[in-house]
Amino acid sequence: MNANEYATFCEQRDEYPVVIERNASAAMDTLEIVAAAASLANQVKKIYRDDGGHITGKRGDSILNHAEDAISGLEALINFIKMSPEDQVKVPEQTMPTGAHIVFLTLGLIGEAGEIAEKIYYAQLTEGGEISEARRLMLAKELGGTAWYFVRLAAVLGYSVEDIFRINTEELRGRMARGTILGDGDDR
Repeated sequence: MNANEYATFCEQRDEYPVVIERNASAAMDTLEIVAAAASLANQVKKIYRDDGGHITGKRGDSILNHAEDAISGLEALINFIKMSPEDQVKVPEQTMPTGAHIVFLTLGLIGEAGEIAEKIYYAQLTEGGEISEARRLMLAKELGGTAWYFVRLAAVLGYSVEDIFRINTEELRGRMARGTILGDGDDR
């Protein structure tokens, strides 16, 4: 199956209900947590890629800030969940009039990627870093879930998979030409 056929298949399966139209506190708190966690993971990746595995002052400060943001979002989510349904309705609404589907797809993508991270983490703990055949299949299935959310999110944003690949290839070629593959910043 090629990318276009897969995108068509994914579009046909896009039947999940989206009920984040009112009081999106839990969804927004979760997005805050995972956005901070993603930034945190990116900074830790750069420690190994750019800094030889050493946490420098600037990078350490950035990691600390992202960790504090994740903790703040987690505390807000925990507090919201602990509320009774009656008290939850009293929380000022956070609405997403047009973005609920994007939020749903983003949370799904993050959830699937998190399951990949979890399986890799447990492989490190229980299999000495080796990936067993059973875990490889589990990872392939999670990558499939990630692919579905990726394809659907790209489509909702108005891009095909080929568009995304082309944009990424152009970005990477530009970074290679400028010698900026390493480092920070989206537009380096």
